Amino acid sequence: TIDFGSASIGQELSRTILIQNISNKSIQLHSTLLNISGPFRLINALRRVEPGDTTPIKLAFTPNATIEFLETLVLTSESSKLTLCLKGTGLKPNVQLSFDTSNPFSMGCVLAKDRTEKTFQVRFY
Repeated sequence: TIDFGSASIGQELSRTILIQNISNKSIQLHSTLLNISGPFRLINALRRVEPGDTTPIKLAFTPNATIEFLETLVLTSESSKLTLCLKGTGLKPNVQLSFDTSNPFSMGCVLAKDRTEKTFQVRFY
């Protein structure tokens, strides 16, 4: 299982897995299709892997709802099959503003077309 954990709706998380060819001949990797409306994506192209070489498989998770997502990705070659369970949870974004409590947040008097600046923190959970 590749667990992406939790992400806010629209936030992208990525994971990379490494596939090593332990056979004595070159292999071409193929995969099943992921749900095109789902949150999981295979980012890179699957390439030929020479004997003893390793290739990265990069996956992304971008949730579009506040639910737990599960999907199966099957990687195959001429002689083997690897089943990966993909898991991730979508969260509703939570925004929090932080101000200096010792000094009330006020922009003061500002004339039209003038400019003033004040700093505050925005946190997304």
